[in-house]
Amino acid sequence: MERTVYVLGAGVNKSIRIRYGVQPKKIEVSPPLAKDFFQVAFAMAHGRFQSEYKMKFNELSLYIKEYWKKDFFELTTSDFDLEECFTLIELQLMDARQNKHKTKFNRLSLVEYELKLLLYKILSEFDSEHNTIYLLRSIQSRFRA
Repeated sequence: MERTVYVLGAGVNKSIRIRYGVQPKKIEVSPPLAKDFFQVAFAMAHGRFQSEYKMKFNELSLYIKEYWKKDFFELTTSDFDLEECFTLIELQLMDARQNKHKTKFNRLSLVEYELKLLLYKILSEFDSEHNTIYLLRSIQSRFRA
């Protein structure tokens, strides 16, 4: 009996496409990878980051500007490593907790919350029933021989 083993890495996300948005601006997007998360998020937001989202994720925006020297607009066209960001936040949170820097700890907690909220908002878009059906069809068509 023949066996086939498929080994899938994180890049398999890029072979998956969902339709997102409303006509006439409907686009196809893939789930984000760690380095292109903001590029995908901006594509899905249709410009809302510059107004609504910039206010909603203000502390996150300021934090990224402070440590990576990139504003939200620059994130639309450049890579940004989410894992690196989460790691730095976690290290700084541990340091603030150990050294009892309450103000710094509270700010970092808010930054972490905003980042997790944004991550949830974007990833949850790939979990709707309609998108799941489209996603499964997309995967099936990619793996047919």
